[in-house]
Amino acid sequence: MVGGGAVLSPALAGRLGVHPGDVVELEAWEGRRPRALLPVTAIANDYAGLTAYMTRDALNRVMGDGDLVSSVDLVVVTDRRADFYHAVARIPQVASAGSRDDTVASFRSEISQALTIEMSFFLGFAGAIAFGIAYNIIRIALADRARDLATLRVLGFGHAECAYILTGELLLLALVALPVGVLGGVALARALANAFARQDFYVPFVLTSQGLGISCGAYLAAVGIASVLVVRRIWGFDLVAVLKTRE
Repeated sequence: MVGGGAVLSPALAGRLGVHPGDVVELEAWEGRRPRALLPVTAIANDYAGLTAYMTRDALNRVMGDGDLVSSVDLVVVTDRRADFYHAVARIPQVASAGSRDDTVASFRSEISQALTIEMSFFLGFAGAIAFGIAYNIIRIALADRARDLATLRVLGFGHAECAYILTGELLLLALVALPVGVLGGVALARALANAFARQDFYVPFVLTSQGLGISCGAYLAAVGIASVLVVRRIWGFDLVAVLKTRE
């Protein structure tokens, strides 16, 4: 038996390995349990679940149960929504009723909260790694160049000039590493999106200037804080003690 066509979600189409124009076999588990060969007419822009869609006429024709309706979508005026629910509750033929707006708002709120917590953890973890690496590099550089910096202070260099000499290399490395880190982050994000695509929940890859700016800002802030914590020691140099220190 040939049906009228089906629209599949990206997750279901990916799991079946089909594209628009291919033919899939449908086997219903209700009623007469008919089987039908359906052409895939399109892939829906659906990010959750393994779902398939058909027109009501085509589905009723495949099921062979006549003109039946299992659910309807209605547009209800906002200030009359309570009256609508009270009226529906008195109709025994209606099993349940729900608001699409409330469902979508609840779903978005839960997803947003979960992703915000997860992204905050990842951002903090990445910032801690950047801070630790930058702090260790500049701390080692200060220990190696303490005598040189003290000598420059004696020769008349100011604190800011010595701080620039100490942090210049680190800042240059940070700027060079920034585009490399961005490319690595984009590749990792694409890999995670592809990993989720193999599951029932499909996550699209979206790169925004705001997210990119937050990531780069957090990285530069971590490097800057580490630099400030170490460089401030230049202002407390005991020049005599440092110059007396043996190499």
